Amino acid sequence: MKNFEVINCQLYGCHLIEASAGTGKTFLLTRIFLRLILEGYDISKILIVSFTLATTKELRERIRHLLQDALAELRKEKEEKSISEIIESFIKNGQSIASLDKITQSALSNFDKINICTIHSFCSQLLEENLFSSDVLPLPVKEIITNDNDLNRELILDYWWTKIDKESLEFIDFLSKYNFSVSKWIEAFNNQLMPEQWQLPIKSNKTMSKELLEKYISKAKKAFMQLKDRWHELEKEKDEYFSFLKQRSGVQSGTIKKLMVLLNDYFQKKNVSRMPLLSLETETLLTKISKIKEKNKDKIILIKSSSQQEFCSLWENHRTKYEELIFALRDRSIFLFLELKETYTSKLNQKKYKKQLISYQDMLSRTHHALIKSSIAKDLLKRLHKKYSFALIDEFQDTDRIQSDIFRKIFDHKNKGLFLIGDPKQSIYAFRASDLNVYLEWKRRLKSPYALKKNYRSSPRLLAGINAIYQSHTNQAFNNEDLEYI
Repeated sequence: MKNFEVINCQLYGCHLIEASAGTGKTFLLTRIFLRLILEGYDISKILIVSFTLATTKELRERIRHLLQDALAELRKEKEEKSISEIIESFIKNGQSIASLDKITQSALSNFDKINICTIHSFCSQLLEENLFSSDVLPLPVKEIITNDNDLNRELILDYWWTKIDKESLEFIDFLSKYNFSVSKWIEAFNNQLMPEQWQLPIKSNKTMSKELLEKYISKAKKAFMQLKDRWHELEKEKDEYFSFLKQRSGVQSGTIKKLMVLLNDYFQKKNVSRMPLLSLETETLLTKISKIKEKNKDKIILIKSSSQQEFCSLWENHRTKYEELIFALRDRSIFLFLELKETYTSKLNQKKYKKQLISYQDMLSRTHHALIKSSIAKDLLKRLHKKYSFALIDEFQDTDRIQSDIFRKIFDHKNKGLFLIGDPKQSIYAFRASDLNVYLEWKRRLKSPYALKKNYRSSPRLLAGINAIYQSHTNQAFNNEDLEYI
């Protein structure tokens, strides 16, 4: 990657600048801002976006001090090399000190017009300014909430007690067995998990009605009762059958003994009012003995008597009907989850409208909609193009796809300047939906990204040691070939 130079860089177009820790990322951002001001661009035409309120406050103070230092430099009251180099480049191109002084003084006088904000405050302002024309924000908004978690909880609890509580006892047992309780449903919605990410048996049909599930329960219970009634009477046949499974699977004797203890307990249940489910430990052991070693794959069980045939038939019937029931229970849980998910967005929006709430994620999604899908998108973009000429995006490694689309839609134009500054090695906010792939996609798309290659924070000896370790593995240092050691 090329080294980035503030004085010589093109101002228009998109620029990705990779800035590792200690390389002066914030220093660079403020110097880009200074150059834009000295080029004559109005302070209100420059948008600076950072990740947190704390960093926006810090940037505001650093830029104010930078402008004050630049003015002192022009008036020979102070000297600072990085500022001097920028000022000298303008003087060499024929600009007078008096004109630069006037520009800098004007920027300081209009400093209250500077646009330094988080992405959420930028979106909030945009939505408020276009409230009546875009219809993207409920009126009035009493409170901005951090996330939808509390509302998710209310919605899911309502659904759980009106719907899940009326399901069969077998279904409730299933949810309990796999620890997919109401709290897990809430967690799944909060983290936007889909059924494929649940720790449940493999999937089959997802359109499982309550009536169809009852049929699976009835068949499984019938097979269970038939085997239960003969479980202890066919003791010899049972031992012979599981001894054969032990030989074929190659498991140890202790595994079979443990399994038999668990199965005896399972089939000794009295007053069976509902179909009992096997414990997870029992299912694990049954899976082990069902696997066939390669050398034993030709072995088949030899049925010598009618009683042996009876036990094998009862066991296989129970096993088949039980597996079908587990899949049906899983499908029912997915069906109910997706049923809630289909109505969830509208119910959530109704709740927010009624309580006059908006979340930070709403700000992003509604801004995205307003810019890309709404009826006023074209007019809105015209206004934004007129309002802003440049954007400096700090901590770009923690951007998500929606934010990226917003920046691209407004600033990815030949007569606009977009500076994306970040360090992919410091992307730590995946839990808040940041997506490192977004950063890497921009990097691949721009083909010639820049980098800050000098570290000012660490000692030379430490840097030399670290460089010696990684210099021959620059694209393998972070277990991702798209992350370079710079």
